[in-house]
Amino acid sequence: MATSLDCAVESIPGFKLGIQEFMLNPVGLTIEIKLNLPESLKNKTKQEMKNESAEDKTTRNAFKKSKGNQETFYNKPTQKVYNMGGGQFQWDVTEAAEKFLERDYPALAGITEEDVQEGQTGVVMVPELWISSIPTVVAMEDTEKHALLSVSEKRKLLGERHEKVVYEELKKYFEDKEEEVVIIHSAHILEPDLEKRKIKSAFEKDFLVVNRKRQYVMNVEIKASLSLTQHQGKPSTVTSAVEQVCGSKKLLESYFGADLTEDWTFIGTIYTESIEADVQVCPPCTEFIIRGRENIIPQMEKIMLELVNIRPTFTQSPLVYRALVKYLLFCAHATPAPVTSNMGTRVRDNVEKAGTAENIAFWSLWTPEQQSLMAAEYLPYVAFISSFSTGKTKCLTNMALKKARNGEKAVVCIVSNLSATQPTLLKLQFEQQIKMCEDQHTRANIVVENIKVGWNESFIPEVRKLMATLPTHNIFVDELVLPRIDKHPQVAADLEQIVQEVEQSATSRYLWLAVAGIANGKPEDFKNQKMQTLF
Repeated sequence: MATSLDCAVESIPGFKLGIQEFMLNPVGLTIEIKLNLPESLKNKTKQEMKNESAEDKTTRNAFKKSKGNQETFYNKPTQKVYNMGGGQFQWDVTEAAEKFLERDYPALAGITEEDVQEGQTGVVMVPELWISSIPTVVAMEDTEKHALLSVSEKRKLLGERHEKVVYEELKKYFEDKEEEVVIIHSAHILEPDLEKRKIKSAFEKDFLVVNRKRQYVMNVEIKASLSLTQHQGKPSTVTSAVEQVCGSKKLLESYFGADLTEDWTFIGTIYTESIEADVQVCPPCTEFIIRGRENIIPQMEKIMLELVNIRPTFTQSPLVYRALVKYLLFCAHATPAPVTSNMGTRVRDNVEKAGTAENIAFWSLWTPEQQSLMAAEYLPYVAFISSFSTGKTKCLTNMALKKARNGEKAVVCIVSNLSATQPTLLKLQFEQQIKMCEDQHTRANIVVENIKVGWNESFIPEVRKLMATLPTHNIFVDELVLPRIDKHPQVAADLEQIVQEVEQSATSRYLWLAVAGIANGKPEDFKNQKMQTLF
């Protein structure tokens, strides 16, 4: 058993904490080719493939090996589609990643080979806001609610507390430096080896920092305490931390080995709150183990000085930065969407066992703002006021389905005018989606209702009726048309009263509203200041 951090590092041949060169693969396939066979090699007959040049055959064979799927090379159609939102779909993973970058990070998408000047893209944090994954925790400072958590939740909260510290300090450090970086928290990177993927499909990395100016990728792995003690057969935190950092470097090399240049470096670091007395930290590792919040920024300064000493000059390669952040951001935002059949379940199983990332059948790519909402486990009161085709209905119904799958009751209410005699298409569509859910418990936990509201009338009475008739249901209201703006003060007062009643009741429930319009409304009526006053 390892008796020091030095031994733990030495147990992984050729690896150490700190600043390291990437193992490059200049003759390998770039990530663009790994994910998609070049257009020039597609749609060929078997005879044409036989007559290909040696170079083309090498590319095709390497691509075939990386895919592990014979069908790909005969261009048979595969079940894959990427839902980009707003009715836009992509069948090509590289094109989907490109469209995603253009949509959500236009400044990053605008980077070119000649664009060697920094300062245009700033600090990109993913997610944009810190939100706990524990349902009952809204704020880390809310100690009264923390006392009610289970043992496993308290343990998880302890880890999240440290992650939040690193999140805040990294954000502050790079904003003060005015450097261009992408910082991804909890990035899930798919295991590239198909056989290993059968055992573990993906690896979660606490923090990945991609720095454009200094051209490095930093991995920060977080442990509450560095200890040599093994628990229930699991490796000690010393061993697991070092293995995780080592694994990050290998994963990045497996995907980007042909894209990276010698001007890019890897920095492996560990953050902890305490180091037990029996752990002896070797001198080379000391600078790259950050202990406590107060040491994060000072240690970052030391690491940057060491980087300058090791690599005083280098050539800027903006397109490498673009490729790195393009696919890492794509990975960070991709979330399996609720689908109306078992396709999602089947494909997820296949991906975990032997599939590849680009064979995923249906992924929903949230915007940064939507991602923050979907990642939240407790946001009881939400109002969507954005314009058409911005994902209001998708977010609302996705959360309703999420509640139903977790065993909670949910009702989705589609608002229509008093004069309507038939249910809306949206209501029928969602009813059909629920019917096709394979899980009977999900179907039993969610209902769809139609509520009618008169023109220029308040929706509050109808919501109150629902709350009375379905006292345990979370309520999601879509296609809501607000009354004229002169009636908004009363609506605001009524909403506040509803929230107070919910807070005082024994049952915790959600109330999410998606606003489709305002009676006789004008564009200025939708300004954030006015909507914030209302909601």
